[in-house]
Amino acid sequence: MTNSMRLVFSTIILLCVLICSASGFCAANPGEKMARGVMNVWNGQYALTDDVHNAMYYEGPIGFFPGLCKGAGAMAVRSLSGIYDIIFFWLPVPKNWDPLVQPELNM
Repeated sequence: MTNSMRLVFSTIILLCVLICSASGFCAANPGEKMARGVMNVWNGQYALTDDVHNAMYYEGPIGFFPGLCKGAGAMAVRSLSGIYDIIFFWLPVPKNWDPLVQPELNM
């Protein structure tokens, strides 16, 4: 890593810390948003298996493919909302750090 890359990287980190420490930009609980994002990225694949299981339970073997399609979409939405929560944990959007997807966690 060159010196200029280190300078840019450390400037970005310092800027993030300063923004998070400013009282106007951080509200009550940005750490909860970060933790929720990590959990949604970590457990996003379970949305796929849960939807396949539920579809096969209620519709029999024919429910595999509809469950697979629905689960793949749910996994993508949950994982992408988790990535959003991780990147923008310091920003209170949506209002008051509410989750983008419901339920908040898929457990």
